[in-house]
Amino acid sequence: MNNNKGFTLTEVLLAVMIVGLVGVALAALTGTAVRESNVGRTRMTLRNQASIAMRQLRQDVHQSSNVTCNGNAWTLTQTKQIEPDSALVNVTYTFDGSSISRGSEVWLGQVRKAKCEFVYGGAGFNSILKIRLVLGVNSEPPVMEVMEETFMLPHGVAIKE
Repeated sequence: MNNNKGFTLTEVLLAVMIVGLVGVALAALTGTAVRESNVGRTRMTLRNQASIAMRQLRQDVHQSSNVTCNGNAWTLTQTKQIEPDSALVNVTYTFDGSSISRGSEVWLGQVRKAKCEFVYGGAGFNSILKIRLVLGVNSEPPVMEVMEETFMLPHGVAIKE
């Protein structure tokens, strides 16, 4: 009389091996999905920070009467008074190698490169200002984002140092 109620050792080992292979494949797919999700989230955070910062810069450029640019720093002389009976304000943006400061406050962090340049706008004026920023995070894999803005200077006045 044969008793065929159980599994043989070969069947059990084969089932364990199949379950193990499926588990390894799922773990690899899950790890890749989590890593890509983190990269996307970091990239979106960098874009949002740069977008907010560029909005402030756009407002400063619009209110300026004079712009000075020397590659890593730019100064905007504003035409509007912040408060009644106050003097005109100079707003200086400076790149220190890892962040950009607006005046004495850090304006934008995680900056790898910053470049300010004028483009000839005709009629003897450098009336177009280009700002190029490269933002980056040291992660695995590294995340980089490039932001470039072109501004038409409201008064067509710019000084290249």
